Parts: sequence; structure tokens; C-alpha cells
Amino acid sequence: MLTETLKNACTAEVEFILSEMERHALLAESGAGFAERFGQDQAALFEWMAKIPHSARDREFVAGRAALRRFHTIAELVIDDRADAPDWDATVLAERLKITLLDFVFQEGLEDVRTIVEPWIEAATRYVRSRHRRCMLYLPCVALQIGKQASYSFGTIVFAQKSLFYDQLTQSMSRYDEARRRLSERTRRNAAPGLQWCWRDHPDSKGKSTEETFQDFTKGVDWIASIQVGRCDRSVSEARAETALRLALSSTALLLQGTEGAGLRLAEDPSTPRRVNKLSSPGKGIVRPSSSWKFGTPTTPDGWQEHLDAVAKPVLSIMHELIERTLAGLPLSYGFRIAMRAMSWYADAVRDSNVETRLIKCATAVECLILPDRSNARATFVIRGSLLAQRQNLPIAHWAAIANRLYVRRSDVAHGNLDSLSASQDEPTRDALEFARNVILQFLMFCALPQFRGPNRTGSREDFIDLYKHCEGGQHNEIVQVVANYNFKGWKTVPAHAP
Repeated sequence: MLTETLKNACTAEVEFILSEMERHALLAESGAGFAERFGQDQAALFEWMAKIPHSARDREFVAGRAALRRFHTIAELVIDDRADAPDWDATVLAERLKITLLDFVFQEGLEDVRTIVEPWIEAATRYVRSRHRRCMLYLPCVALQIGKQASYSFGTIVFAQKSLFYDQLTQSMSRYDEARRRLSERTRRNAAPGLQWCWRDHPDSKGKSTEETFQDFTKGVDWIASIQVGRCDRSVSEARAETALRLALSSTALLLQGTEGAGLRLAEDPSTPRRVNKLSSPGKGIVRPSSSWKFGTPTTPDGWQEHLDAVAKPVLSIMHELIERTLAGLPLSYGFRIAMRAMSWYADAVRDSNVETRLIKCATAVECLILPDRSNARATFVIRGSLLAQRQNLPIAHWAAIANRLYVRRSDVAHGNLDSLSASQDEPTRDALEFARNVILQFLMFCALPQFRGPNRTGSREDFIDLYKHCEGGQHNEIVQVVANYNFKGWKTVPAHAP
């Protein structure tokens, strides 16, 4: 049932669509030329192709691109008014609205278009809603090898080696192959005589078997991620599954140290080739080929998951909750949203082989979480970053030095300070990765705390800034020393209190 406001808005859009149809029809009846009706530029052809179908008459009526865009506007208005709005794809609903509009408009005895708007929209939404399905998606990827395990779970996502996955589905794949063969034979028997030449000229040609198709599907990777998504539109289901898998791989890269998780990726993502061939010549007709190889995938020993459950259970619970909420399409708090961005940036930094872009990504991952003040960006980065990075009982001064160096290097890259970059080109990125990793892990710990150490905090930006200030007051003396060491004149130090 549409509200009166929504019904009025949709009626106005429908009236515009019909007025555009009528305008184009009158121009055609008047004998106006193509250029007069659609223009003379390159967009004229697309304007002519923007038509609304009417299946009952097997005709199409020109309406123009502006009119067709109104179907998407109507779809967005209708979806936004629904409680299950995240489960819908406006493009799918807009297409259904387009192909059914004229069935309602051309009804006998129609005098007011307003009378058909509600039944038209309700029929389209019922049809689209009936096609929403729960879906299990299988995405090929490079996942972590834990000991000799052929399968394991991370949250609600199940990872299985493709050999095990294929063995488990062999029976159903065989049934699919047999059904496809029977259908092909039936099509051949029922084909018109004039089409039989297709089989006579190519008697030995065969389509790919299911096994061959599976090998192409998983080419270059050894793992399949099985992801169950609740009832929603197909395109929404696919997007949620991919987002959840990327989140799981980013989480795994975060739980591993340094660049151990650099190889984790989806099959469709670009990868560093395992074999690199080179060809050189010192002259005199001598050619020297060479090859370099990279072996293996990210690996951890048996018991790695049990170890994480023992030492990092709060962080794991947050990671699993993020995956579950992503697959369910549930809203995420401000803290969860910035945590996901930081984890994604960190995973990109781990995979990046370029030193400069790796530093930029590490700094961006940290800045996602520390909520810098523009007037004191560097001071905020160093102080709050070093506060969050204290996961190994090292003093704030240790991490402040790393944070300051990372911020300076990031600025050098962004502003092209070549002298400084040349002097620091041999510096390793290990400290930058460790610093960013510690910051993100501590932030996830904050997210796991009940009420963020305060009865009125709900996870907003202001709540996290308030929490940071509370932590700064607990480390007052060390913060004062950092402010003095790096000459942060504009920084307002929080008064000391018990941690």
C-alpha cells in the first residue's frame, strides 16, 4: 500500500513519461524529420532507441531517455519506502515497471492515470519480490592454507580446496552433464530439417564438459569460498558475497604478520605472476633468457585458528560480526564502517610491491580510524596513532617515532619531495605495516568493548573522539613528552586522570 505522498510523486513521474510518449507520437504524425525529433548529435540514435514496449500489441513506443530515467526514479522511491530496501536492486524493478506500464495505461475505460499507478507498482513489486532467492555462491580465491586442512571456516564463510570441492559435487555435476546431453539430443531431433546441416557439418564438435568448465572457473587459484546469502535480488546477493569474501581475506591478512598475507585475493583480482621470464643480450648475437619463480601460497601451521581463539577472540568476534552483517544487508555503525575501510586499505598495502604506494596505503588505513583534526593533522596522526599501536608493551615514544616517520614519508610522496625520498629509499616498510596493523587491531578491540567504556556511547564519530581523549588523559605524561619532542604547539593536552 503506497502512502499518499509516494503515490503523488510516482503519478507525477508517470505523467511525464506519458507526455513524452505523446510528444514523440505527435512529431511522428506531423512528418517531422529524424533530426528535428531526436537531434543531430551522436546522442540522437540513443534517443531514438529509448522506447517503451507493449507486449499485448507487440509494439514499442518512443519516449526518449529522459522518460526512461523516470522509471528508475520511481523504483528508487518505492524501494526507499520499504523496510527491506537493502535487498532490492532498483535497476531490476525499473525494468519491470517499464515493460508493464502500457499494459495498465491502455486498459479500456481509463480516464485518470492516477487510478492505475498503485496497482501497476504493486504488481511490479510482487513480481520482482517473488524472484528474490536465498542463494549459495561459490567464489574462487587464494585463501590461507592452515596446516594440512582441506577446508575450514572463517565466520560464516567456508573455504575448501578446489579438489575437495569438486569431489563433493561430482555426483550432482554428473547429473547436470547427463541432463544437458539429453536436452541437446532432444533439440537435435526436434530441429527443422533446414537446421540439421549444423550437426552434419560438425559431427565431432563437443562442448566443454562440466569438469573442463570447472577447471576454467578455478584457473590460477586453489580454493573455493562457499557463501550463503539470505533472500534478496540476485545482483545484491552477488555483491554481498564478494564484499564479505574480501572482508574475510582482508581480516586474514590483518591477522598475519608483515606481508605473509600478500597472496590472498579473489580469482578475478590482479596477481603477481609466479613465473617471470626475462630476455637480455650483451651484443654480438648472444641472447640470455632467464626466469624467476615464486612458489607457494600463504600458509600457517596446524592449530592457528585455535591459537587465535585463545589470544584474539574479541577481535575475531568483531570480524565475524562484520561478515554476518554484510551478508544480511544490515546497517553498520560508524565504527564498523571505518574499520572495514581501514582493513581494506591495509590489505591493499600488504599486497602492494611498490614501496611508496604501500606507505600511502598504510597511512590512509590509520587515518581512517584516528579521525584527524585538519588544523592538527600531523599531531593527531602521531599521538592517537601511537596510543592505538601500543599492543606490545612498548612506550608511546617508540610508536610516535614510527608514526611521525610514516606521516613525513607519506607527505614526501604526495608532494614530490625528491631529496627526502632519495635519502629514505632504502628504509624498510616493515615498521609502517606493523604500526598500521597494531592500530587497526586495537581499534577492533575498542569496537568489542561493551559501550566503549561509557554508558552513553553508541559508536558515533563523536563517541570515538571522546574515547580517544579519555585514553590520552590516562597517558598524560607520555603524551606531553611526545608533544614536546615533535613541537606540536597547537595540540591541546587532555588533563591527567587514572587510566
